[in-house]
Amino acid sequence: MGSLQVGVDIGGTFTDFTLVDTESGRRHHAKRPTTAGRPADAVIEGLAEILAATGYRPADVRRFVHGQTIALNTVLQRRGERLGLLVTDGFRDVLELRRLHLGKPVDLFAVRPEPLIPRSRVVEVPERMLADGGEDTPLDTAALLERVAALRSAHGVDHLVVAFLHAHVYPGHERAAKQALLDRWPDLSVTCSHEVWPEIREYERTVAAVINAYVAPRVEHYLADLRTRLREMGVTAVCMITKSNGGVTGIEDAGDNAIQTMLSGPASGISAVRDTLAELGIDSGITLDMGGTSTDIAVIRGGEPVTSREAEVGDFPVVLPSIEISSIGAGGGSIARADETGVLKLGPESAGAVPGPASYGKGGTRPTLSDAFLVCGYLGAEGLAGGSLRLDEAAARAAIKPLADRIGTDVETAAGQIVQVATSSLHRGTSAVLARAGVEPKQSVLVAFGGAGPVQACALAAELRVPKVVIPASPGTLCATGAVLARPRADFIRTLNADVEALGAAAYTGAVEELRDQARAWLRTNGFDDGRARVAFQLAADMRYRRQSYEIEVALPDDLGGDPAVALREAFEKAYASRYAITSPDQGVFLVSLRLFSTVEPAEPGAGAAPGRPDGGGTAGPARRPIRHAGAVMEADVVTPDRMAAGEAVAGPAVIALPDSTIVVVPGYTAVMDARGNVIAEVGNAG
Repeated sequence: MGSLQVGVDIGGTFTDFTLVDTESGRRHHAKRPTTAGRPADAVIEGLAEILAATGYRPADVRRFVHGQTIALNTVLQRRGERLGLLVTDGFRDVLELRRLHLGKPVDLFAVRPEPLIPRSRVVEVPERMLADGGEDTPLDTAALLERVAALRSAHGVDHLVVAFLHAHVYPGHERAAKQALLDRWPDLSVTCSHEVWPEIREYERTVAAVINAYVAPRVEHYLADLRTRLREMGVTAVCMITKSNGGVTGIEDAGDNAIQTMLSGPASGISAVRDTLAELGIDSGITLDMGGTSTDIAVIRGGEPVTSREAEVGDFPVVLPSIEISSIGAGGGSIARADETGVLKLGPESAGAVPGPASYGKGGTRPTLSDAFLVCGYLGAEGLAGGSLRLDEAAARAAIKPLADRIGTDVETAAGQIVQVATSSLHRGTSAVLARAGVEPKQSVLVAFGGAGPVQACALAAELRVPKVVIPASPGTLCATGAVLARPRADFIRTLNADVEALGAAAYTGAVEELRDQARAWLRTNGFDDGRARVAFQLAADMRYRRQSYEIEVALPDDLGGDPAVALREAFEKAYASRYAITSPDQGVFLVSLRLFSTVEPAEPGAGAAPGRPDGGGTAGPARRPIRHAGAVMEADVVTPDRMAAGEAVAGPAVIALPDSTIVVVPGYTAVMDARGNVIAEVGNAG
């Protein structure tokens, strides 16, 4: 037995596992139902089961990478820490005023979301730094301590956020305030905005600091409990946590900077898709990650996932770099219903892992998309998760029957209509992402994964007129696989706020070196600087024309030459022209911030080894069964990977039963499996 790398991803319905033997390159995959109340239970129990089933010991695990949704769910459910906020005198309403965006249709009946910290727990502090670094009002330490004492007495607050004006560039007052508070109350928890993400725009910077402080205690508690339980079972491996930017970080860093793990699970799967497409020689595509609760959509362009600094979590913006993911409330566990007018609807309410869809036999009685899949013939009685979860078709039919009666049809037709509603929802959401990204569907590739993604992939591709569908090997556990493959990564930012014409070489070089020093410190702190790892640095700048309000991100070379002004302007205008097809040569160019992305290439080989073809699961050999597609009933081949191993093409209609998912090949598409276990379905493909 070799040493193991383990990836774990917790979803709303299933917790997924991928084990990679770094000596042989063999991969093992498993799924087990998520334990909603205590998600660590599913992680520990599932890991013990898969280790025992594959003949490994806990001591064989050398690297443990975990995607978690604790931070995300804490914000969505508003179950975070009780916080107080300290702001510059006169800025008490920074969270109340928010920021107005007119990009969406105006809703005259919209209700303003409540901030995570109510106004009653926001304290103004006498201090103010100017935008040019001058001190308008010195920090009044005595007033600070007096007002915080009153806040703590009235509200019992033990966690504070400090967000002063212009602290992203001049953090002196924030640092002094934190030190004074800790000198007075050593047990107090204090978070400064410049420590979380020192970027311009006070509302977004304040929200980032508030969210981080709001979720950090819960994330830290969960991760500490997980690490303890891993050690108790004999796993002493380095523990890492996946991040929203597609990378990983150490478990301590994840606790301190919990906001960076908001979208950790979905981002891991997209990172795995990037590697799969690179192996196939494809540099662009759209991803469809459909699980039990929701569907996540992202775009890969030029070999890398499209990133964004405009993500939203709940009602709040998150400006930290993350893979741009659009979510739709439609998954295998989404509950179908008829509205007051009798129109069929699906989601966003989900049956989750408990009680789950009716067909799971765990007490669920309401109809879900998975129940419709079963009645339509897409899923078989052999069940899910490699046969460990048997499905009850009679229970699925009983759940759908009241809905069928409500809309005036039979159970089979109602099931088909539920699937069609799901396809329409996915079509609407995916079309919006394609349009926003400027992607032509006929020239794109759809990459589907998650437990339910391959079921819907070909039907969705036909609606979108996408000619090729790629189902990566072991699609049902791809987010866990992506966690294993993910590389350590950290992002850093330095605000300059300077005209490029006035920015001297010394100032530019000094800012770059400051960012590199921060990156090197992060590497050392998290144990990635072991003398063997290869570290890559990538520079970018947030730039705009002088009279504009918002900037674009511009990739920069490592060396701009002697005078950075000319090179910066050329890089900006090239990026600007690519996006907007025009430039304004008579306008000055303003550099708002420099960014540095540091990525570690691990020295240990093996994680990227070929997974090979999956073992057959479910049906023992070729078979046929009726399926319902687009309102019609047709006979479909039911095949397993062992039949496809000979290179035989499978023409739709067909059902390919994988151990951790099911692929439905609709008429017009033909599927083949390559040597790595990827299934490629194309229009008119003859194999």
